[in-house]
Amino acid sequence: MALLCLAAAGCSLVIDIEVAPVVLDQTMPAPAGPGKVALAGTLRVFSAETAARQLADRGPDRIGSIRGVTLTIDAATYDGVDLARTGPPTIHLGDHVLPPGTTSVDLDGAEVDRLRVALLTPTALEIPITFVFDAPDAAAVKDKVHVRLEIQPTLHVDIGKDF
Repeated sequence: MALLCLAAAGCSLVIDIEVAPVVLDQTMPAPAGPGKVALAGTLRVFSAETAARQLADRGPDRIGSIRGVTLTIDAATYDGVDLARTGPPTIHLGDHVLPPGTTSVDLDGAEVDRLRVALLTPTALEIPITFVFDAPDAAAVKDKVHVRLEIQPTLHVDIGKDF
């Protein structure tokens, strides 16, 4: 009953919902070091098929009530990089820069809008991702690197809007 009163009073109540993890599993060419070595790829947050299922399962009102998204890196491997020599990478995810050791990022309003539109249309959502390693010499990063990331998206949903 209190939840109904909050919603009726125009207040919002935001809950966090973890959805299926996103996996990046790509082999990327690496320019020769030493110095900054950048590996560029694309993170597919979801496919058009997944967006269509989400739209069918949740409906446009629930998708419209998404107010924020946090992406958290749960696991990362970089086969072909000597991490003892390079240290962890700086990760560029869309317009965000995650310094070495940072494991999560909150998407901004425009990015959350883009996510909602992709779910409602339904179309795939992809974000450019670049890993930058500080290679002390050319041997620290091989010419091809296999990157595997497991990313947990958390949706911040205003349940007062549609429940």
